[in-house]
Amino acid sequence: MANGKKAVANRRPGRIASEAALTRAIERIDKLLDQGDALSKEDENELECLSDLVRAYEQKHFPVPAVGNREILTYLLEMKGITLKQLTAATGISYQTWLRIQNGTEEMSAQEMEKTAKYFRVNPSLFLPTTSSAARSKKRAASRPSNSGGK
Repeated sequence: MANGKKAVANRRPGRIASEAALTRAIERIDKLLDQGDALSKEDENELECLSDLVRAYEQKHFPVPAVGNREILTYLLEMKGITLKQLTAATGISYQTWLRIQNGTEEMSAQEMEKTAKYFRVNPSLFLPTTSSAARSKKRAASRPSNSGGK
């Protein structure tokens, strides 16, 4: 069995090309993790390599869509069982601002992120825009007619 383990450890695949290979890699990762602190340096290197390969395969084949403030806000409201009007009263952020955020036409300011995070007891970074949500916001803003009258 030790020879089989060494053979696997010495194999450094360049990529995972199928779901069967993904399954084998995850099974090997599980076995390595089961060893806890007893991992050799070679095993640690194998674990790191396999983890990187699994991450790359999953990002390519099972991408997770970016979630924006709109979806996060909807989720938090549902979990707490409150309305936008109740959130307005609790945070001091205007109802109109909440509507624009929920409709996806406005991103949250840093101050709104802080107040909202404090109210829901979550990390403010939860509300930071991801690259793709920021790109969507810029695209939306560019497609809107210019309004020189301001907000």
